[in-house]
Amino acid sequence: QVQNFIYNHREQVQEHTNNRADITFHGLRHTYAQERYKELRELGKSNYDARLTIANELGHFRVEITNTYLK
Repeated sequence: QVQNFIYNHREQVQEHTNNRADITFHGLRHTYAQERYKELRELGKSNYDARLTIANELGHFRVEITNTYLK
């Protein structure tokens, strides 16, 4: 449902530039993980603890999967 919502409303929320891909649900998860990682590190969490927190927030519960989002 979220993916369909994004697809149907993309034109209303996305800036149109030549170097940006269309907004996708998966892309939003990547952006969230990257921004959240920066925030947690700035709050003093260790690299591992920040990644584990994000893994839990994304519902993966495994740091190995979160590493993909942070590349």
